[in-house]
Parts: sequence; C-alpha cells; structure tokens
Amino acid sequence: VCSCEDVSYVSNLGVSSGWVTVVAVSTSPDSMGQVKTTTHAGRGEAVMMSARYIYVSATNWDYTMLPDGEPRDGQWTVVLQFALALGSPTFSRLYTVPGSIVNQFALDEHEGHLRIATTWGDMWRDPPTSVSNVYIYDTEDGRQAGKVEGLAPGERIYAVRFAGDTGYIVTFRQVDPLFVLDLSDAAHPLVRGQLKIPGFSEYLHPISSSLLLGLGKDTEDDANGGALVLGVKLSLFDVGKPEKPVELASMIVGHRGTNSLASYDHKAFLFHPASGLLVLPMQVWERPKGNEERYSEEVVFDGAYLFYIHDQAISLYDKVSHQSDKMPKGWRWGYGNGERQIYRSVYMDANLVTISDRHVQIYDLANKAKHRDSSLNLTRPHCLAQPPDFWTNVVY
Repeated sequence: VCSCEDVSYVSNLGVSSGWVTVVAVSTSPDSMGQVKTTTHAGRGEAVMMSARYIYVSATNWDYTMLPDGEPRDGQWTVVLQFALALGSPTFSRLYTVPGSIVNQFALDEHEGHLRIATTWGDMWRDPPTSVSNVYIYDTEDGRQAGKVEGLAPGERIYAVRFAGDTGYIVTFRQVDPLFVLDLSDAAHPLVRGQLKIPGFSEYLHPISSSLLLGLGKDTEDDANGGALVLGVKLSLFDVGKPEKPVELASMIVGHRGTNSLASYDHKAFLFHPASGLLVLPMQVWERPKGNEERYSEEVVFDGAYLFYIHDQAISLYDKVSHQSDKMPKGWRWGYGNGERQIYRSVYMDANLVTISDRHVQIYDLANKAKHRDSSLNLTRPHCLAQPPDFWTNVVY
C-alpha cells in the first residue's frame, strides 16, 4: 500500500495496533482506476465521513491501579481526521477526547465543526463515576470551540443522533433519559430539554423536523435496583418543542430475547417517508402460553415486521419471513436458519423487497401478498445445510 517512510504517526495516539489506510480510486474517464492512498499508524473502530473529511476513531483504556488500590477511570478516544483533498487523501490532525463513543453516530460534522459525544467513567462502580459529554471542535484548526459535560451521572450513552443544530442523546441505567441539545452556537452548546421514560433507545432516526423515532428495548425494574431488558421497543417522540420532548406513541414487540438487527446495523433499518412505511428485521421471543417462569422464552418468529407511522402513531401492518413453516421452536433454535434471516429491505414501486443470505422475496404491500414466482431461493444445494434430524440427535 505504501512504503515505510510514507507512514505518518503522531504522539498521544494510545495503543497503535495496526494501520489506518484511506484509499481514493478515480472514476474519471481520463484517470480511470488511478489509486491514491494515505496510511497512518493507529486502528479504527468507528468511521464517519463528511463532504470534506473522513474521521476514524478508536478508544483507549487504562485501568491500572492507583496507590489507594482503586482502578483508574482511564478512558480516552482519539479521532484521526483525513482530508479528502479532491481524491488525494491526507492526514490532517488528531483529536483527543475523554471517554468512549458508542458508534459512528456519536461523530458528526456540521458547518465547520466536529461534534463528538462520549461517556467517561464506570457506571457499574459503587458509587458509579460515569458521565456523558459532548465536545465541539473547529475542523480547520482543531481547537475546541465548546462543550457540554456532566450529563446523566451514573449512566452511559446508548444512542446519539445529530441533526443540524440539534443533538439527541439517550443514556440509560434504569430509565431512559432523552436529552435534546441546542448546538446552534458552537461555543455555547446547551441542553434544551429532557424526557425520562422506561426502556432505552439504541438507534435514533429523525422522521421529520419535529418527530424522532427510537428503536431499542423495553425494561422493567428488578429486585436489586437495576433493570431487566425485555422486548424490542419503538418510541415516537415529538421534539418540535426542544424544551419539552414528548413520547407520542410506543410499541413493544416480544419478550426477553427479542431483538432487531437494525438496533446496531442502521442499514437494516428502512423508513419510506412518503408512505410512512417502517421495516425492521425482527427475531421475536415469547413465553409459552400459561408459563410465566423467567427465562422460559422461545423464538416464535424470525423475519421482518412492517409498521406504518401515520398521524403521530405507530401501527403494525404485517410480517414477512423467509423461514420455513417447519422451523423448530425453542431456545436452542434461537438463531433460526441464519441463511434465511432477513437483513436488508428495499421499497420499490409499492413493493417491498426483502433479502437474506440465500433468499430474495418481493412482497405486494397493497394486497399483503408475495408475488408469484418472486422468490429467488438458493438454499439447495448448500454445503453448510444440516440434515433434517440434526437437532433431534443432539444431547443436552
């Protein structure tokens, strides 16, 4: 990729366990296929790209013991900034912030400023030391323009979304505070409002300038003062008045164990603004009828849930699945047939196209029906396929 003398390095990088290489490939007819690269010592955990820069972050940890026998709260995140420079990427600078980031949505660039949301400290220590923060930097000179520190003591960030001059942060330990931040003045960012509700969001998606959708988990208090994580929770928030965010509607899917790939893979999330259609991959767990014993849940569905968001409400429309009707039920089959787990969906001409590793299905939204001869089923032959009696011969 590059010679040794072309590798750049800066101090205060933390643990550098590899190389970060940015590659630009020309698509111009005059230089088709021409490649330009830049390589920097470091590692990457989250990547965010704007029109001018690529940002690559990595968190460092230092829990060596202090003289009093307590571990350090040593966490800091470094962010490498690479300028795109019209197809000639170059390393620009290094940002260092206290704490760790949850994912790429904790990074954002807006009007010449980089915003970074972090959690610093340990929320499981007694007493907890964690707090959440937002830092704002000038992307031209790297200087800090402003910051908000000390949000939600004792909790950590579960979801972040920046939308123009506004920032949304969800923290959690026992209840879900949604913070609405005013970032219009980079030098003086501030919290405009907050809302505390049960459960927590893991992914936030702006529906409009005044509506925000949260995808996460429902919870209930446990006997030890903590929280038990239950089914998937959808929350529709009215953020039109930043000082007073409101949960307009919510919907719970399944029980403990229920999960949606879209919670941590945003490309699995489909929202079609014109129709209000929302599609989420979903694996649903429920307790058998009449059995309220904890941990008795078993998988009852693996596919995608189709919702509509209209009139400030969430409604379930239908479900689609690539799984066989004969898919075994029970905890030991909780992963279903992985080759048929839906992980992407596309809205196309009033139809929904769902995709799994070995199956494509076209669904007629108006008639709630699969199109005839629409499935591309490549399941057989497949070298990883298990014999029909595989699980019946397994001894537990």
